Amino acid sequence: KREDFQRLLADCRRGLIDRVLVKSISRFARNTKECLETIRELKSLGVGVYFEKENIDTATMSGEMMTALFAFFAQAESESISGNMRWGIQKRMQAGTYIPANLPYGYTLQDHSIRIVEEQAVIVQRIFKEYLSGKSTERIASDLREEGIPCKSGEVAWDSTAIRYIISNEKYIGDSVWQKYFSTDTLPYKCRLNRGQKVSYYAYGTHEGIVPKEDFEKANALMKSRAQKITLTKNSPYAFRKKIVCG
Repeated sequence: KREDFQRLLADCRRGLIDRVLVKSISRFARNTKECLETIRELKSLGVGVYFEKENIDTATMSGEMMTALFAFFAQAESESISGNMRWGIQKRMQAGTYIPANLPYGYTLQDHSIRIVEEQAVIVQRIFKEYLSGKSTERIASDLREEGIPCKSGEVAWDSTAIRYIISNEKYIGDSVWQKYFSTDTLPYKCRLNRGQKVSYYAYGTHEGIVPKEDFEKANALMKSRAQKITLTKNSPYAFRKKIVCG
């Protein structure tokens, strides 16, 4: 995900660079494995790396050995910083003052507060109204695409998954569930769906809602009912299955 770093490596592979100067090992890589793999590849290309803070030159074997040691320290430091950040986030969640960096369609972050985006809020209200009137999530998504209405990303890419996400998101009644997802504790960090591995927090009235709570509950009850009907139909012994033979 480090675009400039990848560009540097690409230039090294093309023979455009013969020496890389780095402020410190912690700025070069975030874990020992990544650091050593990159240094060894650059060394095979005839490219040396000099770390100013540690005064290490990878052109020598002793330098590579020292690099492994300092890279380990850099990884430990990165994990420590990450742990402190997570601790701070957990405390804000417990206190009910946490504000996520990413907000769903219809909201934006302004002056450290969650604000409604009016033109998007109209679409959210429309989605709930049409779903409760009997429209399917596929039909709603299709209509929004045909009308050229952009998603949060700015692209016209609505699908049934996006519609179901909006209908099931408690943010639209002004509440918040924090830590639906979590990052693993060790490098490389990976995002995981929270299925009880971590504590999750439900906070009431964290911001202004877009739809009434009654409509939200009705829409989610309807979505659950429809999902159960689909499951029962698929599992029915009388379900029709069509077999197509080619050739």
